[in-house]
Amino acid sequence: MEEDFKWLDRYLKTHYTGFVVNNYDVGCHLYLKDINNFIQNVGRYANVIIVRNEDGDTLLNTCGTYIDRIWPEISWGSRTNETMQDANYIANELCKLREEEGYFPDPLPKVKRFMKQVFGQEVVVQNDEFLKCVREEELEEDMQIGRDLSV
Repeated sequence: MEEDFKWLDRYLKTHYTGFVVNNYDVGCHLYLKDINNFIQNVGRYANVIIVRNEDGDTLLNTCGTYIDRIWPEISWGSRTNETMQDANYIANELCKLREEEGYFPDPLPKVKRFMKQVFGQEVVVQNDEFLKCVREEELEEDMQIGRDLSV
């Protein structure tokens, strides 16, 4: 079974460009490992698409910070069992990346530049403040758990 997905591993190891949906003037160069960071930060403010540079395939689109569809250009009616298995494999690989990096990663410098260019400095500041609040809440939760365990 693992042999069946080797071509997908090769397919995924390429260069991508992330875009805000309906704004294709500005893109952000991404590698597979960068996709979660792009989705979690940019997707907080707009739906995004990720396009493979090699062939122009749309790898995925999002609804906010959640992946909506893998290969959205393939209609639901045109999807075979094999296509669905392949899409599920890709979704699983992307979920592994999200588990490693988390739902609230600090934006990569290139993602931050992209956000500034597309949304403006105000959104970059707002995103930084949001992430700071998340970190503070996580710290408070950790401290509360520590207090609960010491009782």
